[in-house]
Amino acid sequence: MEEMSYFQPSFSMPPIPPSVLVPRSITQTRPRTPPRTRPQTQPQTRPETKPETRPHYPAITDGDEYYSHSSNFTPLTSMIIMKYMGIDSSEKGNQIGPGERIKLVRMLYKQALKDSEVRDEIFEQISKKTRNGLDRQHLIRAWELMYLCASCMPPSKDIGGNLSEYIHDVVHNADTYPDVQVLAMNALNALKCSVKVGPRHTVPCREEIEALLIGKKLTIKVFLLDETYEEISYHMATTVSNVVEEVAGIIKLSPYSNFSLFECRKSPEPGNEEYIGLDDKKYIGDLLAEFKLTKDPSKGEISQCKLTFKKKLFLESDEAITDPIFVQPNYYMFNYNMIIF
Repeated sequence: MEEMSYFQPSFSMPPIPPSVLVPRSITQTRPRTPPRTRPQTQPQTRPETKPETRPHYPAITDGDEYYSHSSNFTPLTSMIIMKYMGIDSSEKGNQIGPGERIKLVRMLYKQALKDSEVRDEIFEQISKKTRNGLDRQHLIRAWELMYLCASCMPPSKDIGGNLSEYIHDVVHNADTYPDVQVLAMNALNALKCSVKVGPRHTVPCREEIEALLIGKKLTIKVFLLDETYEEISYHMATTVSNVVEEVAGIIKLSPYSNFSLFECRKSPEPGNEEYIGLDDKKYIGDLLAEFKLTKDPSKGEISQCKLTFKKKLFLESDEAITDPIFVQPNYYMFNYNMIIF
């Protein structure tokens, strides 16, 4: 028996297929999947930020323009109020003369007459200053400014009631200084009138403001149809209704509800007159300002304007009135043939 070799297998192995022995071609390699790519997005750019700029407030000038955006001028308004009262850091109350105070008041008027929000801001700041324990001189200036503002521009309904109540309490407070009490009473009376009539349409002139500050009365001539006239005193808050009442009292005309003021315009041509009825709530100061602006642009001549007191229209009930004072204006109206229908 032949001896088996240790390394010789005792069984026969099947042949290996050639396909197994042949290595894969490089072209037969498994295709690689393309790498995942993120969707391309536009680079996020931050919006350009402009450097922060503070609002520009106009300098205190005596210009004639009106300011319309109340929120932009609150700091300027506060500065004017403090300067008027003399509590500004750069001024003292004794150093501000009447001319400077008139200038500051006109600046407040120019800002506030056409902006109710600015008017409310002014009244709120003044009333706040009067509660802060000011000394007597500054307190007088504060109530003086309150009186000037209440004379030609009312607050809105939002604060009008509370403001009137506060001024009323100051007037009737036993601890109030006598001169402050007088100014508060004047402010309360002026406030009652301006609330009914509304704000002035034109900025009060320097003469009106000065007259109110020193208690001076300005005068105007009111003509009757017989070419006579009466000199009537007026101030910043005087209206057509106030003048009609005063004229009726001077000539002792008791039933004057049917009488009013008319603007008589005389053109350069002789005999050409026009009578324009005036609203009872119109301010005399606004009316006089319009007189100054009434010009002929071609000739540069100021047309002659005057105030005339006469009857609005005739009523059947007028025939029963025999008072000579009442009959005389009617006679002149018939004589001048100026019946207004």
